[in-house]
Amino acid sequence: MADFHLDVTAGALMQLMMNVGSMFSYSLGPYVSYTTLGVLSAIFPVLYAVLMLVMPETPYFLLMQGRRDEAETTLMRLRGQDNRQDIQVRRLVDSGGSSEGSFHLGYQAARLQWCLNYLTYKVSEKSPAR
Repeated sequence: MADFHLDVTAGALMQLMMNVGSMFSYSLGPYVSYTTLGVLSAIFPVLYAVLMLVMPETPYFLLMQGRRDEAETTLMRLRGQDNRQDIQVRRLVDSGGSSEGSFHLGYQAARLQWCLNYLTYKVSEKSPAR
């Protein structure tokens, strides 16, 4: 449901965070114990989980529940207020929140599979057991 430029930005951000995490571990690893490194590395996922608690439901989910006003408010909060958001809400409403409108499970599953394959490749690429 995200715009193309948001998908590209999210992909680049994921790669950046992976590189920053590797740099964090490599730069701190020689100077602290394994336990300390594990605790310091666990701060970021815990912080992410806490921040996800304040994220609103997706507009798609809210439309599936029949809560159009909340869907509009959420879309405005997530994307900012501009003319495109009104068009996008209308398109979602016109599709009735159906899976044929803006959300294709097969496409999303293929993207998820590609990301998992890519992460597996990146991890095995750096693996010393070659």
